Amino acid sequence: MGGPIATFIASKRPEQCQHLILLSSVGISIHRGFKKSAPRLTHWLLQRTMLHPVLIPLLRRAFTSMGFPRGLTPETMIHIISHVSQFSFADHHSNLLAWKEVPNSSQRTAMIFTTNDRLIEEHIYQELNELLQPAVTLQFSSGGHNPQKEHAETIAAQLQEWM
Repeated sequence: MGGPIATFIASKRPEQCQHLILLSSVGISIHRGFKKSAPRLTHWLLQRTMLHPVLIPLLRRAFTSMGFPRGLTPETMIHIISHVSQFSFADHHSNLLAWKEVPNSSQRTAMIFTTNDRLIEEHIYQELNELLQPAVTLQFSSGGHNPQKEHAETIAAQLQEWM
């Protein structure tokens, strides 16, 4: 959820933000990872600790299927669900639109994503790309939701050249 946090800050204090780099960021539409995890319902259910013996294994399978490491602790998974359950696509869209109104924002924006992300579909990235029209768009065919792990050198070189 780093993209929405960065976009929020950039939209509220653009004079303090030289660049906005969105790496596998959520867009303005609900993506499969959000649908699959049903974060608000899951968060509500997780508040009932008596359900943890049933919910934690299900949650672990869901997280693993979305590409998260198997070793996440129950506390970490609950923490992630708690934060994601509070996310508002409408607020994120408003922040993206506010950033778009900042002079030269497209020249100060970069997007990085993969076509094999298990959380966010490619069309969501395309939608975000059309909205922001970033100066730099890096698209990879592999790397899942964390392209920086597989393509770190390429990403660093491209961003360094751009900046």
